[in-house]
Amino acid sequence: MMKKMCICLFTSLILPLAAAAIPPDRISYQGILRDPDGAPLSGTFDMVFRFFTAAEGGSEIIVDDHSGADAVTVTDGLFDTHLGGGTVSDGSGPGVYLSLADVFQAFSSVFTQVEIEGEVLEPRIEMVSAPYALQAGDAELLDGVNGSQYLRSDTTCTSRARSRSAVRSPLPTPSTTALETLSRSPPE
Repeated sequence: MMKKMCICLFTSLILPLAAAAIPPDRISYQGILRDPDGAPLSGTFDMVFRFFTAAEGGSEIIVDDHSGADAVTVTDGLFDTHLGGGTVSDGSGPGVYLSLADVFQAFSSVFTQVEIEGEVLEPRIEMVSAPYALQAGDAELLDGVNGSQYLRSDTTCTSRARSRSAVRSPLPTPSTTALETLSRSPPE
């Protein structure tokens, strides 16, 4: 009994960590669909989501088509779908983008155009961050400094790394080289 409980506990602790390692490249999108008189609609609707670089005009970055088998179910006017979960294809604009992760890494402003059963809804919707996602912008930094600005310890020193212009000591002394200064721990 104890062995089964340990395995169950181990699985319940480790699997969420593994799942959290790679975030999904889909975005939950919810809306209300009404007829011209304001009555909520129900049924299955073809929807196409196009991502652009501007609120009007701009370049089409990527297309997410939820048509046919991927059509969106609407119940009493309400629908919920996953952007990036349909048939995703590169847009007509410059560059090649095949996932929303690529799009949001390359562009700081993205606008979504919604098309339902061939009718384009306006205006385009600007995609904005969820509050905690704003912190992800700092994920490639260590204490606010880009990783490329740190000296790697897993490679051997080259003559370039020893040059005075390549490695600078914050407080060099005549008896201390820049590399010795970098290898010491900072004072607490």
